[in-house]
Amino acid sequence: MISSVILYLLDYAVFGNLHEIITFMLGEIAFLPLEVLLVTLVIDRLLRYMERRNRLEKLNMVIGAFFVEVGTDLLAYLSDTDPEIEGMRTNPFDQTASVVVMEEGGKN
Repeated sequence: MISSVILYLLDYAVFGNLHEIITFMLGEIAFLPLEVLLVTLVIDRLLRYMERRNRLEKLNMVIGAFFVEVGTDLLAYLSDTDPEIEGMRTNPFDQTASVVVMEEGGKN
């Protein structure tokens, strides 16, 4: 605020045209709500994007921690209880590939 007053006084001291200064000042004040709206929308969108990215990152960390802690034991338990799961294929995309049966502790 003070810097604006100083600059307007400097403009008046150099050019001496008070009508032009008042005209430009009113024009700037008239567009102030529009500028505030645009800046608010941009900042809001940026904050939403960052919040969503942080949430997804935290969710990925939780999912990763779950599968590190529970995933291996859960797969071993499911393979012991389901008679259709015999083992893992050496190449899961080739139905004719050999099946490798995993022993306790994940060793062949």
